[in-house]
Amino acid sequence: MCDFDYGSDDFDINIDDPGEASSRNADAIESMNIPPDGIEVSDDENNTGHDSQTEANAYDSEIDEDDADGLVLPQRKQKEMAPVWTVATKTKKGAKCNICGKIYAMPQGSTSNIMAHVKLKHERIPSVKSMIVDCKNKKKIELAKKKESESKKMRNQRTQPTITNFAKNRGIIDPLKEKKLDQALLKMTVGMNLSFSIVENHYFRNLLFTAEPNYITPSRRRHTLNFDKEALVVYESLKKEVVKDVTEAGHKTINITSDHGSSSDHLRTKKNALTVARCTNDFVIKKDVVKLIKCVGSQTGLVIRKDVKNSLVERIGYEKDWIINWVTDNESKQINARDPNKHHEVEFPINYVRGCVDHTIELATEESIS
Repeated sequence: MCDFDYGSDDFDINIDDPGEASSRNADAIESMNIPPDGIEVSDDENNTGHDSQTEANAYDSEIDEDDADGLVLPQRKQKEMAPVWTVATKTKKGAKCNICGKIYAMPQGSTSNIMAHVKLKHERIPSVKSMIVDCKNKKKIELAKKKESESKKMRNQRTQPTITNFAKNRGIIDPLKEKKLDQALLKMTVGMNLSFSIVENHYFRNLLFTAEPNYITPSRRRHTLNFDKEALVVYESLKKEVVKDVTEAGHKTINITSDHGSSSDHLRTKKNALTVARCTNDFVIKKDVVKLIKCVGSQTGLVIRKDVKNSLVERIGYEKDWIINWVTDNESKQINARDPNKHHEVEFPINYVRGCVDHTIELATEESIS
């Protein structure tokens, strides 16, 4: 016997006795008020859920109607027609002038040729005059739009937040005060002969933050760039000052010293230190470092003399009528470079030369001790 449970125990099929199963199932159907011929389905019920394609089409129709009413699709921006086409026509061969019929090539779609033609040949015709005015107005409008775009971009940049704005106790510092602090930091670095890496020191940065929380300590790279900018100003100021001093004094005499300084150059950078001294009209002696000349190649007397002259011209405005007194150490190539009787081709005459007294005393002392 095999039983099928459909929510009621009345549906039992006895395989051994089919007659009994039919009798019992008939009684069950009668108790459920089901017609003996089977379950009848009305036409409405018969159509429900069977015509899926019809329902899908109806649904799509509803969606299309909604889209047509509420959805706005983006439209492609049409390019504005160039004013020149009011007096010319575009053909397969190029741009044809509507006035004289000449055809001009349009390389890569350019209208420069036809534009130049109508301006040159037909500028007095009213339609061409009107076209020229339209071109000018169009350029003015494009320029105004470009300026507005750049101005808007600058405004966005100024208002763009940065991570430093969210730091504790960090505000906006006055640009003038920030510049003064940058300059003061440069003067301290140079005056105390400090390394540019001082700005990366934690304790130094903490000191500046404590003194002025709104000041952002410059990075080493920015500090170096600030130094280069200020150096150009200093060079120009030094040049004007030296020229003024020697001119007003009337003697036009400067005293220079040069020293390779290789004994203490542990980095082996090979530089020739050049200084200048002069006496002003008020009998005040001024002295400045002109340049650390980078030594390239073999350092002969001729090369040193050329480098010194070029540095004086570049940094202090040396002129040929100035009188030069040159003091060096007792290095043979320096002595050769300062010799008044040599290297005339450089056109850098030397008036008076002398060896360094300190260096002479040091050599004498070392020789006496040994």
